[in-house]
Amino acid sequence: MFQEIRNNLASSVPILRIYIDYRKAYDIVWHKSLIVKLARIQMSLEMLKLIMNWVKNRQACVTFGNRESNFFQIELGLTQGSALSSLIFIIYYGDIVAFTGVSSIHIFADDLSVLIVPPIEKSLKKMMDFISKKGLQICNNPFKYLKE
Repeated sequence: MFQEIRNNLASSVPILRIYIDYRKAYDIVWHKSLIVKLARIQMSLEMLKLIMNWVKNRQACVTFGNRESNFFQIELGLTQGSALSSLIFIIYYGDIVAFTGVSSIHIFADDLSVLIVPPIEKSLKKMMDFISKKGLQICNNPFKYLKE
């Protein structure tokens, strides 16, 4: 990421870097959607079964004082602090690269970083217009992506 920025600045090409931090990102991974996405990327059946068993049949209850609710199924979220959760999250949201239409994107845990580089033009204004337009598009797309 650093080298990409450095190369473009050395060439006097304007760039735009956008950082997105998903709040409570692990809590919004829908288990059924996760399994569909993993199947679409043709994950091996053995690995798919392992992950399915890892996320299925999770239950919770609410305790308040000395009272406790009935157990209920949890169909959203990944275990906090698990190394597998980070890997699954990256796979789950990895298709955001195609959705946003940019060529340089970096995902680490639940953080997303997008680098927008314009096509090289003689006119600085055209390059600035490109990154401005693309930046607005990118800022709106992750929200559209999460709704789908």
